[in-house]
Amino acid sequence: MSDSKKNPVIIFIHGLNGDPMDTWKRDRFTKSLPDLIDSDLDIKDFDVYSFGYKTGFTPVQYDFKQVARLLYSEIMAKVPNREIVFVGHSMGGLVIQQYIIDRFKANEEITLKLIKGAVFLCVPFKGAPLASVFGSFNKQIRSLQKRSNHLKELKEDWTTYTLRGGSKIVPKNLVHSIPQLLMYGAQDGVVKEQSSSPLHLDDAIKYAVDVDHKGVCKIDEGDTIYKHIKTFLLTCVKETKISMMLSIQGYDKQKGDGEGVSLDWTSHFKYKPRLIPTKEIWETKLNPELAYSMNTWEENWSKKTNRIRVHGKLPLTAGIAIGSHFSKTKGIILEFEHYGELWSTEKIDKTYKPYAEYHTGNSLQNKRAVLVLSVCKDIHSEVKEALDLENKSYSMLVNVLPETGPSQTSIETAEQAVAYASKVKEVAEYFKSKGVNEIYLFLNTPYSLALFVGHYLTAMPAIQTYDYAMPGYLESCLI
Repeated sequence: MSDSKKNPVIIFIHGLNGDPMDTWKRDRFTKSLPDLIDSDLDIKDFDVYSFGYKTGFTPVQYDFKQVARLLYSEIMAKVPNREIVFVGHSMGGLVIQQYIIDRFKANEEITLKLIKGAVFLCVPFKGAPLASVFGSFNKQIRSLQKRSNHLKELKEDWTTYTLRGGSKIVPKNLVHSIPQLLMYGAQDGVVKEQSSSPLHLDDAIKYAVDVDHKGVCKIDEGDTIYKHIKTFLLTCVKETKISMMLSIQGYDKQKGDGEGVSLDWTSHFKYKPRLIPTKEIWETKLNPELAYSMNTWEENWSKKTNRIRVHGKLPLTAGIAIGSHFSKTKGIILEFEHYGELWSTEKIDKTYKPYAEYHTGNSLQNKRAVLVLSVCKDIHSEVKEALDLENKSYSMLVNVLPETGPSQTSIETAEQAVAYASKVKEVAEYFKSKGVNEIYLFLNTPYSLALFVGHYLTAMPAIQTYDYAMPGYLESCLI
């Protein structure tokens, strides 16, 4: 597991005598719980990681306090600086609690506040009767006995540091509320309800489920347990999604809500009489300001979020320029409000199939190509006419269209917009493979789609964008 994506990570921790793979799987024909979550498109905001440790009935085993220290070492090595939601079965839940308490006691504010939630499945918070039978020769099992000093200390610490926000002795910088989901098995003969649903976890969301001790982990996507876990994770995602606001005042002076960067470009853009920046203004003023915004994200925001929410009314070529500065290759997710919906570049609709029409140019040996994006309206003919009037030479022209053809509603979702942007990238890569060193870009799209296209158009030949000048076209920014 790498640290590159910056997604929150779900860490699964098995229980006593468990196995990192078998604990979470009903049989060899079904997906494990980690696999179910990893393949669920609704919760793709998470990465998934299973933590394993030595367990069993042999004499030399780690108790849950020692396992918590091993967990800390694993997290620091493999998923440092990542927001975490824990899922623990049986003794795995005690390991989670101990890990959290250890962060409080070590005054590790940053690491502590990266913990965004905990799911407890049939956890023996007050011990298990069988531990008294088998625990005499095994300190791991002995730590789960009802009168275990480890369990007593853990309960006291949990009450002090976390229950209802913790007691008054907790330093203000360490006060941290951790959402908790707790499920206990109505058929569980290993850990009774009194132990798996104790009073010192009263601030957790609690559900009784009709399973035994092992069955709580062996579920499918239609199971009640899975639905509860999924709902809990979606709540955690919602709480962890923060964005840097990039507010650009262009055709109006309205600012977006949120912290980030605000740029005033109103002197360069007007509807009537129509005013748009020249190529020189883009080069000397506007692009440097976008570069400054990018540096601000890298220095002040990149460790907190990979999301940038763009706000402002600007021409389509500005969307291309902004998207190209905050490119997909940097691991950034762009967001933009599209007619009341928040669209983002996060997901792609792989079933949506834009298509491209390839046309031979007027100079086959030329190293220039023309890229036309006809989404709201097919502008192929008028672009060709404008190029002919200017005596522009080019080797080929490609017109990229939505799956159902151009119209105001041809792209209905953010995922379809990402699929279209990906298709444009594919065409640009084709140009590059043919030795093209300059691309003329004309577009008639929603602004949000222009932003997404720019986000994808990276590592390309020089791209000269053109603004619609009512009538005709004018050179705009060069990316």
